[in-house]
Amino acid sequence: MSRCEERTSDILLYLDNALTGQKLEDFHAHLAVCSNCGERLEEELALSSLLRETLPLYPVPQALRTRVAAVVAPQAVDSTVGRNNVADISTC
Repeated sequence: MSRCEERTSDILLYLDNALTGQKLEDFHAHLAVCSNCGERLEEELALSSLLRETLPLYPVPQALRTRVAAVVAPQAVDSTVGRNNVADISTC
């Protein structure tokens, strides 16, 4: 297995901010000398960005929003402060 093949999972971990310590330092050092992995990282970044920009893939029907709100609302009440912490799902 080549060093670049070993870096495939590191790229994904890096995108998730899951690389730390020596593993992160090793990854940065590899990127500094390997244009292939640098290009692959850029491709993964572009894909992640594209996926974030295109969400949601379809509109949420009002009936589903209502059902979800009915289930979530009673569970989201913060009993220690007496505040309702329900997120506004009307913009989903």
